[in-house]
Amino acid sequence: LLVKKHQSPHTGPERWERDILIDKENWTEVFKVPSKTCKENKLKEFQFKFIHRIVITKKELFRYGINTDSDCIYCGEQDSINHTFIDCEFTKTFTCKVINWFNTQNDSNFQPDTKEMLFATFKHPAYMELVRKFNYTLLFMKFYVYVNKLNNSSLVLTEFITRINYKYKVENL
Repeated sequence: LLVKKHQSPHTGPERWERDILIDKENWTEVFKVPSKTCKENKLKEFQFKFIHRIVITKKELFRYGINTDSDCIYCGEQDSINHTFIDCEFTKTFTCKVINWFNTQNDSNFQPDTKEMLFATFKHPAYMELVRKFNYTLLFMKFYVYVNKLNNSSLVLTEFITRINYKYKVENL
């Protein structure tokens, strides 16, 4: 196995390409984002799992008999990775609140599209350091949504702001 150096294709990026029509040449940048954006290994690991679509949702927990249902705790629809991070109205609302809060706090006007939000690849050449902080905020927001959803907790903006401000201090942002 090691001599032949057989590498299986990454199925996560292929499924993301199908679901949100991301270009193949952008994947190199997507895979580099966690190391450029943050120092925390837990967030890097989460982003890796997210890119490869191996993040556990209620859909998988139900499939393996761990949960009794596969419904989203916020809206009651069928849960999945796409639903959690793209389709859920509660997550969309929370994301808008976080982006508005960030723009207000940093006197900016960042409006990422779906791809930039999902993979924290937002770019703006004039504000490199602020963009890094924004991408970190997007990454941590996804992690916050994921953890709260698994723990059946609500999404609270004030709690998120407290946590992200602490994370900014740790990351020196």
